[in-house]
Amino acid sequence: MPWQIIVFIRVIIGHIVAPVLYKKATQTKSDLEKLIWWQFLFCLTLSVGYGLIFGFTFKSEILLVAIIGFFNSFGCYCQWQAVKINLAKASLFTQADDIIAVLLGYLILHETKYLNTALGFGVIGCFLAASILISAKFSENMRLIKYIGIYSVIWGVASFLDRYFALQSIPFSEFLIGWYGGSFIGISFFLLREGRLVVKAPKNEIALVAGLSIFVWLSKLLGYWGANLVPITIFQPIYLVTEAIFPTLTGLHIFHEYKTLEFKEKLAIALGLASIIAITVSYY
Repeated sequence: MPWQIIVFIRVIIGHIVAPVLYKKATQTKSDLEKLIWWQFLFCLTLSVGYGLIFGFTFKSEILLVAIIGFFNSFGCYCQWQAVKINLAKASLFTQADDIIAVLLGYLILHETKYLNTALGFGVIGCFLAASILISAKFSENMRLIKYIGIYSVIWGVASFLDRYFALQSIPFSEFLIGWYGGSFIGISFFLLREGRLVVKAPKNEIALVAGLSIFVWLSKLLGYWGANLVPITIFQPIYLVTEAIFPTLTGLHIFHEYKTLEFKEKLAIALGLASIIAITVSYY
């Protein structure tokens, strides 16, 4: 199947459908950690089922995937917290993970030799937009940026490693089981440390997370599939712009988050979108 179709489907699933379900999940009454535990349980179950159908062989590389998955559980928690605060603002500034992934592709995998002016202006614009955002509603937006910064670093490295693992020919089933196995262990470890591995939740909330998990799992599968087909500097810029624009519009218009924005926040969003366009253009 052409890589463009894989990327297109992932954009629909991961950047249009999933953000709506994420926002709905963060509006429930249960603790986010409980719902994340259920998400990773469902995703791990899907991964094991995939492995049983298509075959699974334990390899040493799977331990490295599991370690990254372990840290992903914390990144996921930070993402849920950011979405709970404001989906539009969180989505707009989530491009940091894509920038990190592509820069690692430049520096380590040598998948392109060109770092140009447009990229520099785009990155500077993103930092300025973040600074403007923080200056408005300092306490709320500083907490938001903190969450975004944490999961952006984790997911930027993870996105780069998707491509690295693909180049190492780690099969889909091993990758998915390692990733979600590590993630499930990570969130379970966190809850155990807090002395509250009690994951009871209303059935309707578990059903919502089950639906979300299917889309999250498919998005990860398609993302790894794409990483097997083309260099990171080809597909990641597409994810960068779609991950910023579609969920931002969803938050602003479907969940009416535009009503809470001050002038400085609107200015930050406008500058952020312009910066994203500059960064995306720089890759091609």
